[in-house]
Amino acid sequence: MNNIRDEEDQDQIDFVPGYTPISQAGKDRNDAFEADFKQAVGGLQTQIDAIVRRVLDGRVIRPAGEDDELKILGLTPVRGLLLYGPPGTGKTLLARQISTALRARAPKIVSAPELLDRWVGGSEKILRGLFTEAEAELAACNGDVTRSALHVIVIDEIDAVFRRRSAGEDSGEQTRASVVNQILSKLDGVKAIDNVLMIGMTNRRELLDEALLRPGRLEVQIEVPLPDQEGRREILSIHFGPLRKKGRLSKPLCCAVDGLPNSIKCEDKNGVEDGRERKRDALKRSISTVIRRLHPHYDLAAETADFSGADIAGLVRSVRLPGSVDTTVDTYTVC
Repeated sequence: MNNIRDEEDQDQIDFVPGYTPISQAGKDRNDAFEADFKQAVGGLQTQIDAIVRRVLDGRVIRPAGEDDELKILGLTPVRGLLLYGPPGTGKTLLARQISTALRARAPKIVSAPELLDRWVGGSEKILRGLFTEAEAELAACNGDVTRSALHVIVIDEIDAVFRRRSAGEDSGEQTRASVVNQILSKLDGVKAIDNVLMIGMTNRRELLDEALLRPGRLEVQIEVPLPDQEGRREILSIHFGPLRKKGRLSKPLCCAVDGLPNSIKCEDKNGVEDGRERKRDALKRSISTVIRRLHPHYDLAAETADFSGADIAGLVRSVRLPGSVDTTVDTYTVC
């Protein structure tokens, strides 16, 4: 039993080969986590900074010295995180990346309406079931949270169930109130579960019960807004990255992603240079010439104002082979 955590830690390290700051400490470890996040999540630097500082820094496996210091100071990691903002801004992606970075068990991701049951007591039973595995593992470790893996529970559309309680007597309102009471007791009650991190996501933070938002419960609350221009450029670069790495983007599109004039020689950031013009057929050269004349400085990040991350992903999926009549053309451009 003493080796439970050591064996699981090694399994998690092998399972997440891209994350290596586990042996690092302090600022070096946090910088490494930020770099890992930015490779997968673009346009959210401020939010990533807050997550690393408030959530990851208190949860990742630490050198013994740091653990001892935390115990002396009486500090404990947060048990709850709320991500709120408009649809499609990357809240679910952030939740998955947090779980990966924490070497946690595979996250349980549910939509809040799935917690509702038509039978009396059914909703509370479903909610308790989300914590069953974490409670069992903690019991197997004799309550020593340092020897238990972390269990991440992600609840999407959390406002559908965990909204403000009222004095209404209808069965729906009573069920929601009971479910809210149940989650409060799990996060910060007499028998709170310390090996759990709950992540709630919502587009309507103002509807949530105030008791759920106080410190000790969904303590860290981070707004995930629409990306700004530089954020959109990061997201575009991430989504176009695989195509660009293989040299499958036209020169005008490479320049549009980078925000550079078409007169500048745009090179692939991964080392693949777009130098195939003389090998392309006359149709491709004529299309590229028309695009350059019409858009001498076409900046995709500027043109996609008010786009969410999901909107940008949809835009990237809309790229096509220019000149569909010629299937030999192998470079993508904007539809």
